Amino acid sequence: MTNQTIIAADMQSAYEQNLRRPHKEIGLYLISSNRELLNHIEKIMNRYGAFGVMDASGRVHYLLDARKGIPLAEKKFYQTITTLLEDHSHEQMNYQLETQKLVNKVLSRYHFNQDLRGYRVLFTMLELGLKDYSLLNPISKRLYPQVAKIFRVTAPQVERNVRYLFEDLAISEAAARTSGTDTAYQFLSDTGCRLPVAKTVVKLWEICRLEAEETMKYKEKKVS
Repeated sequence: MTNQTIIAADMQSAYEQNLRRPHKEIGLYLISSNRELLNHIEKIMNRYGAFGVMDASGRVHYLLDARKGIPLAEKKFYQTITTLLEDHSHEQMNYQLETQKLVNKVLSRYHFNQDLRGYRVLFTMLELGLKDYSLLNPISKRLYPQVAKIFRVTAPQVERNVRYLFEDLAISEAAARTSGTDTAYQFLSDTGCRLPVAKTVVKLWEICRLEAEETMKYKEKKVS
């Protein structure tokens, strides 16, 4: 076989490959630092016949086989994306419900006046803090404004509502200590001490986080 024959064969192969190559690309960018989510996406993509190739920047590109035509590749692509969105939405809903149950479980240990607006504000603060702990640092500049948007109030009003809730709780706990009566509730305040808003919110967040870890360990132990 001469060199010209080899070159001609290579050119023919490249030509055929170019004909099979799709004339348009379908792309989607997903940015996430959640490794569990990315692993879940990888499983689904593999299930639909897509495989990932990592580039020099560490980004993973998933490739779909389009040799049977663009319409089939598009169909596979949209099926995969629909499945990803549905699964992610379902997981988000479950996570939100679990977070709300956790916060409710922790707050129910203390004799909070749940009729006060500050209770709903505090509940939301803990819920958001569990989803993104960076909101707690600093709490006045990050968490307060986020909660203020939800309740359509100002950040100082958020702080004031929760402060009034904590003051009401401190009075209730002081009365219970003075009377010496048994109570089903735990004490959040120390004897004769006030409950600073920021420190108390962080303290409750830490209690929620520890409770979540204990629940997770229990579930893992139960499965094993």
